[in-house]
Amino acid sequence: MSDSQNIVVGVIYRPNTAPKADFDLFTSALFDIMQSINNEHKLCVIMGDMNVDLLQYSKHKKTNDYLDTIFSLGYLPVITKPTRVCPSSATLIDHMYTNSLTRQLIPAIVLTDVADHFATCLLIRNKSKRIDNKTHTYRVFSERNIATYNNFLIDIDFSPVINETCANTAYDKLMDLHQNAFNAAFPMKKGNKQNKNSKIQPWASPEFIMSSRRKTKLLKEKCKHPTEVNINIYKEHNRSHNSLRRILKSNYFANILEDNRYDMKKTWSILNKIIGRQNDKSIFPLSFVIDGKPEKDLSKISNGFNDFFSGIGRKTAALIPPSPRNFKNYLGNPL
Repeated sequence: MSDSQNIVVGVIYRPNTAPKADFDLFTSALFDIMQSINNEHKLCVIMGDMNVDLLQYSKHKKTNDYLDTIFSLGYLPVITKPTRVCPSSATLIDHMYTNSLTRQLIPAIVLTDVADHFATCLLIRNKSKRIDNKTHTYRVFSERNIATYNNFLIDIDFSPVINETCANTAYDKLMDLHQNAFNAAFPMKKGNKQNKNSKIQPWASPEFIMSSRRKTKLLKEKCKHPTEVNINIYKEHNRSHNSLRRILKSNYFANILEDNRYDMKKTWSILNKIIGRQNDKSIFPLSFVIDGKPEKDLSKISNGFNDFFSGIGRKTAALIPPSPRNFKNYLGNPL
């Protein structure tokens, strides 16, 4: 199987309330889909919230038959641990099946509190392909390192540069002094390859990042040992974490709006970013309606726009009934 081979991915949600929760109807439709994919000799991954607890395999006959049929069709369930954990129960109702059994399968359950279900994912690799664990080098340009760099520059003795009569030699000495300060303040480090798409929000402070990491640890501890103490500790930290996020975002956008208060274009760009509105990059239509008729001639379209915007104020004003009061009634005494 080549890496370029396509994989069919399907997502399913089975309601747990009548009438759409009919178990027999659901399984019949699912098995027909799986068989059709097998007949076409395609690789497939089917996932979703099935609302069928696979942990009841040995106790519930319909669940037993359901899973046995999945196996018989050549599909393997790759999520085998609970995906919904409550203080009094743990269920495996979020399933993931695949018929790609000749490849290396790396399933995972992602602990998250976005919903009351954990997220699931699956990484599929060729067994013959080795995982690239190469490291890369990087520098950390933190606020602390920048401050250290500035202090190094302040303390540098530039007299060897100033006293040098040769411009080329003076330049080389200046670059050496700068490079030494730069390397000392921002030392080169090694680490595993990181995802270039993972970006930290500009408003996220070091304290917020540390709070996020602590929140993740507390969530794992709460799920692993769901005692009342662990649950309360997590809830309290989650409240303070969310409060910190709101404060940081509010202060960040308030500051950049203040910095750009005289730049209307930049201000609207920031506001659109806050509300999540993206730039509309859709293609303009081939025609515009002018006086109730579609028009494609560019010259007539331009004139139509000009007529509309030059006359809209006058037309709107004509629709407003005259007021019995003069505008001067709303003004104070002149200065």
